[in-house]
Amino acid sequence: MSVEKCGQTYFRTLEACREAGVSRATLFRWIDQGFVADAGIRDRNGWRLFTAADIAIIKSRAMQFKETHGGENERRNRRKNQHT
Repeated sequence: MSVEKCGQTYFRTLEACREAGVSRATLFRWIDQGFVADAGIRDRNGWRLFTAADIAIIKSRAMQFKETHGGENERRNRRKNQHT
C-alpha cells in the first residue's frame, strides 16, 4: 500500500521490489554494495519509503544487471553445464 506524505506518493520496500522486478534480498544487497541508493525517506517505524523515481532507477539497474549478467535461469543453466 502506497503512502502519501507531503503531497508525494511513496512505496514500501515490498511494493518497490514488485514494481522493479527484484527480490528484497537483491535490493538490500544492491543498497549495501552501493549499486542503488538507499531510500531517502523512512516512515515513523523506520521502514524505507521509495518514490516512483527511486523505483524507476532500481528497475533500470535490474535491466542493466540482467543484460550484463544474464537472467536467473541463464545462470542456473550455466552452473548445471559446469557440473556435467
